[in-house]
Amino acid sequence: MKRTIIITGANSGLGFESAKKIAKASNYFYLIMACRNMEKAEQAKEKKLYKRAAILMLDAWSWIRHHWLP
Repeated sequence: MKRTIIITGANSGLGFESAKKIAKASNYFYLIMACRNMEKAEQAKEKKLYKRAAILMLDAWSWIRHHWLP
């Protein structure tokens, strides 16, 4: 049974490096790249071996700011 992993900020930095490691073990995981910028997410997906990854547009900070902060 495959597990699903969602990585936020997967188009750069620590999220990008984490996604690379998970993509190498893609036989065991489904990878969802959650990013704010779809263009950068597509570039990251094409740049590396994310053939089996799905991209999800997610701006978590915007949601937190709207729902949790006064």
